[in-house]
Amino acid sequence: MLYQDFFTEVANNWDLDKLYRDIAHAKQKNTGKNRDITPLEKVCLRGLIAGYSPQEIATTINREPRGLRVDLSRGLYRYLELLTQRPVNSLKDWRDVASWLIQANYKIIDRENYQTNSDSAIKIVDVSLTGSTNAPLIDIKVRNIGNQSAFLKRAKFIFSNIWVLTSWVFVKPELEASLRETSAIVRTRAISKKSRQVEPSYDYKFFLPPSIYEHYIEEINISQCVGDRDVDRFTFSTSIPDKYCQEQIVNQTKFYPSYIYDLSIEIIYDEDNKLVRTPHMLILAENNYADDITDRIFVQQSFIHDVTAIDKIREYSQHNQKNIRLLSQANAVKSQFLQIILNNH
Repeated sequence: MLYQDFFTEVANNWDLDKLYRDIAHAKQKNTGKNRDITPLEKVCLRGLIAGYSPQEIATTINREPRGLRVDLSRGLYRYLELLTQRPVNSLKDWRDVASWLIQANYKIIDRENYQTNSDSAIKIVDVSLTGSTNAPLIDIKVRNIGNQSAFLKRAKFIFSNIWVLTSWVFVKPELEASLRETSAIVRTRAISKKSRQVEPSYDYKFFLPPSIYEHYIEEINISQCVGDRDVDRFTFSTSIPDKYCQEQIVNQTKFYPSYIYDLSIEIIYDEDNKLVRTPHMLILAENNYADDITDRIFVQQSFIHDVTAIDKIREYSQHNQKNIRLLSQANAVKSQFLQIILNNH
């Protein structure tokens, strides 16, 4: 028998085509090579989400168990971590594969079960990042595709990293004018709080941490009831304490830090603690800087002697360029102002 003949029963409850495509993309990012997911990786994936251990999969497809475990550890497990935005080498137990992919919304309800499902089942329909830079807004829309009401009770903020971009403006207008031709000017006025046609059912307040240690998690209580076959929308208004995000003045130049948070949110619901996870997000947050700031520079291509903070500008410019490249490559929902910065560089 061919690999494609094994563990085919999972096709009824899993979006395998999308899963194969997304794992192939994760594999390419992990290896740096344009490689598709192999038939062996596909059959192992189907076996794992069907509840078979690597030992049982190896026996079924007539492979040597130890060699297959090594292959999984070097390949598929690493791609799954990347796909589900987990830390490297965090997949220690093969049993986690199915639960991680369920959280990532790869499991589906077939038509027959959809009509008879007697439980709640929350699906995240959309996540958008709006608001202003000093008050970013996470807007979440959910649908309950089950036949019972769902009670959303906790939101778990999972932070992977904080990036810092530092911008600057020149106190002397003639200095800014002399550098416009060689600088990417980003207009902060492009971002503002937008009116929304449909109001969310509730807005929760959340303070972004000024710093994080590795894989920082913070959990807050929420209270949302989503009826069966119904939809809901709620928001998280975020902010960062002003004292952690102050401007600096060096001679004739003002510097402004902007923090980019790398996170996702798990929504935990019902008595049995079912959960669903948002897509990966990159949120830019900063202080409510002075009203007279209209333009800011993040990357300086040339320098003039009149700028007394030239060394600091050069340092920040190089640091920003490196981070902008990495942020541009991230597969994530990006806040509006961050996207403007990326588009201008």
